[in-house]
Amino acid sequence: ALALLAALFAAYWPALHGGQSVLTFPNIADQISWVKTGSAPFAGKKYGNPNRPGGQRGPATGVMPAFGNTLSATQIEAVVTYERTKL
Repeated sequence: ALALLAALFAAYWPALHGGQSVLTFPNIADQISWVKTGSAPFAGKKYGNPNRPGGQRGPATGVMPAFGNTLSATQIEAVVTYERTKL
């Protein structure tokens, strides 16, 4: 699980840094869903808060893997909390 977390942070750090995850996903449940499903369901589409300064993110490339079958709900919540408060 730690290797997956490290890969996630390394690949998506710019999109998460400096509170960007909270701007993109003001509702924590939406960010949890994103980590569970990955970006494939949003490939080619904009995603996140339509009222975000600068507009929605995207279009999504679909390369972020889904972690819903790899990490427990508790682990995903821990990742999302870290992204929202520490990055």
